[in-house]
Amino acid sequence: MSGYEPNIFTKIIAGEIPCHKVYEDEHVLAFLDVGPLSNGHTLVIPKERQATLAELSDDASAAIGRVLPRLCRAVMQATGAEAYNVLQNNGSAAHQAVLHVHFHIIPKFAESGLGMTWSAGTATVPLFAWSADGVPLLLGRPVVETEHSAVLGTVGDIILCDLGEIMLGERTGGLRTDLSLHVRFANHENAFRFIWRTDAQPKWSSATTPKNGSSTVSPYIALATRP
Repeated sequence: MSGYEPNIFTKIIAGEIPCHKVYEDEHVLAFLDVGPLSNGHTLVIPKERQATLAELSDDASAAIGRVLPRLCRAVMQATGAEAYNVLQNNGSAAHQAVLHVHFHIIPKFAESGLGMTWSAGTATVPLFAWSADGVPLLLGRPVVETEHSAVLGTVGDIILCDLGEIMLGERTGGLRTDLSLHVRFANHENAFRFIWRTDAQPKWSSATTPKNGSSTVSPYIALATRP
């Protein structure tokens, strides 16, 4: 009970302040939040006086763990919600308003519930760097180079192109980005993907021969095989 100071939850447990009780046993009390984010927003608290989850005893933690799933099912059944959030904050910097361990069960509806934005960061990992042995790193991961062009020195490995004679089309929507937070959640590692779909073709349907010449002209020139 280090650093614990009596608060509104202490008084609710003692019966000094009324609440809309949902559940109670020897170790746990659950009641409706007075400032709900949605219908059925429920608070679940241990009767043990501790401010944060890390300070809670094994017995009190086990008591919470036993009833929390049951309370989630009961709240979903009572409200008709198909989704919900379980929220638990520790410390004022983490938005804990009452310094007594508590869990929020918040039903999620289209128009109400917990609003959440997750600004995934890279902590102290630089966006781009080089490893000690010269391998390029993107967010700390090695960049693996693959080759999809012709073998160097053969026809088609290098193509010179007049971009002024090329028509470029871009798919509606432009650049698409996707992000997954669940690659290695415990290590705060994310996976991301960028997709930009384009298509191009030359304005010319074939090479042409100038009126007063014998050599063909094309917007492309492919270098021949070289030693």
